[in-house]
Amino acid sequence: MKKKLYVVGGNVGYANWLQDMGMELCYNRNEANIALFTGGADWQPHLYGEKVGRYTSSYPQRDSMELLAYEYFLGKGIPMIGTCRGGQLFTFKAGGRLVQDSSHPHHHPMITSDGEKMQINSLHHQQFLLEGCSSHILLGWSERLSPYHLDGNNIDYNFPADYKEPELVYFKETKCLAIQCHPEMLGECRALTYFKECVSKYILQEEPKKKTEFVY
Repeated sequence: MKKKLYVVGGNVGYANWLQDMGMELCYNRNEANIALFTGGADWQPHLYGEKVGRYTSSYPQRDSMELLAYEYFLGKGIPMIGTCRGGQLFTFKAGGRLVQDSSHPHHHPMITSDGEKMQINSLHHQQFLLEGCSSHILLGWSERLSPYHLDGNNIDYNFPADYKEPELVYFKETKCLAIQCHPEMLGECRALTYFKECVSKYILQEEPKKKTEFVY
């Protein structure tokens, strides 16, 4: 039986990469087995205990709607997937914060916890900050691509040279998979297959399909 996927906010274009995984879109959240939180504006920093940084721009009405949706699905025990802004929500709700401003090249490599290296995209200027988060698994990261990482006071965190910038995180207690990049824009490649493998394992609780080889 197909899983029913509800896209919070209704922008179903973000779900294009999930619909060949045995999921079908639904438009009533009461019918959903899985929820998807999408990209967009920055979150209001007071939600994670910080001031508004110089480059942070928020949409309070959307924040309120999505916070309510998050609590609804959390209360139902429904697994959630979040891309970009969505993954940032999962991060601060798990006790973390956000780097309020950084700079990434549009295309860059991600390293996975099992040693693979693959190309992903970047459309964000904020990042997951996992310090303080409850139980989580860091599944993918980039290696200090940004030359700066600013907080709400516009001060650089000055992370060490070996700092891992989180790209893919699973939050075990809340059943949330946070993806900092945009899989819906990747096209067929190893990274997209890897994200699907993680959805299968952590969200669908299935054994991932065998890896597909891609030539770059």
